[in-house]
Amino acid sequence: MFDEALKLTVKLLQVRDEIASEFSSNQTCGPKEFATAIQKVNAISPFLRLSEEGLRNLVDLAFKISLKKEESRYPRFQI
Repeated sequence: MFDEALKLTVKLLQVRDEIASEFSSNQTCGPKEFATAIQKVNAISPFLRLSEEGLRNLVDLAFKISLKKEESRYPRFQI
């Protein structure tokens, strides 16, 4: 069991590094890039049962909601 967890951790670290190199710190990332990053992690360690299109729609909706003021304030939440 420990070996499986270690292998998963190594794979997730590799994906983290891949995502970091793909999206440079000088580049502004939006919902499309965020959905891509989630898809890469989900491919290794599935935690969502959504199609790629469903995930993109969900992230796009959350992004749009975060730009809408409610009672003179922007909503605060973490994904």
